[in-house]
Amino acid sequence: MKTGFLKLVEVLLENKPKIIMGDLNARIGSICNASGSWKGYDNKINERGKKLNAKHQNELSEYQVCNGMMRGDIAGQFTFSNKNGISVVDFSLTKSVVASLASRVEVISNQFLYHSIIKLNPRPQINI
Repeated sequence: MKTGFLKLVEVLLENKPKIIMGDLNARIGSICNASGSWKGYDNKINERGKKLNAKHQNELSEYQVCNGMMRGDIAGQFTFSNKNGISVVDFSLTKSVVASLASRVEVISNQFLYHSIIKLNPRPQINI
């Protein structure tokens, strides 16, 4: 029986969105694919992280993890913080063509939220 997480991944694969962004509750440790290596502040991996890594190697290989790999958040900052600890569980994944149109990704902490806001900034358009 498929979990809610795997069902979500299936729906995403069917619809092929250009951007996947949000709280995936997946601690991915580190990954390596055609887009490069990802390593953030959070070195732990959980079950959802294993599933996401496996999908990223296969069906999601055309997507790049932006936080932790783009200017603005090269370090892979923590995206979640509460009394139990801190982790990286919120991600921005974009198709490679979209990633090339982005200038930076920002992880914005807010004292009133457990999760940080992930902001993907587009490159400025130059009209000639």
